[in-house]
Amino acid sequence: MTTRVYKHKRPPAVFTFATTTRGRDRFGTWLSMPQGARWEAPHAAGVMPNDAILLLRPGQWWVGWWIDDPADRRVVIDICVPPIEQGDGWSYLDLELDVVRHQDGTVEVEDRDEFQTACADGWITPEEAVMALDTSTHMERVLATADEPFGEVGWRRLRETTV
Repeated sequence: MTTRVYKHKRPPAVFTFATTTRGRDRFGTWLSMPQGARWEAPHAAGVMPNDAILLLRPGQWWVGWWIDDPADRRVVIDICVPPIEQGDGWSYLDLELDVVRHQDGTVEVEDRDEFQTACADGWITPEEAVMALDTSTHMERVLATADEPFGEVGWRRLRETTV
């Protein structure tokens, strides 16, 4: 059964991903997006070029993505308003910042310019901005030290969905 993920951005735009629920554990809800899974955006649509798995956890200001890209296998943390489970899936409001651990172990925060623009234009509230910055700083440390589930747990979950 398809579980939809709705990634909202301001000004209003919705990105939709077709996923499959793969289970729940103490870390949250795991959703798989195999190579070929459909996605839609306001400006385009397509299919996933690589296998991926997502982790969503209510109350957390992030959504985790493990992306099995042969050119750069990576963990991407979308900094966001906490995800909400809804009728046919999950929904979250993206706050632009992405914390990434690349295959070589490098950790960086991407899209700072988009975050600053969104804040300046009033698309991200001051309260959301504080939480986004605090969460991105925290997640940089988590990814740098590979704290679980951002060490082997996520990659194991991804492997289990592709077997």
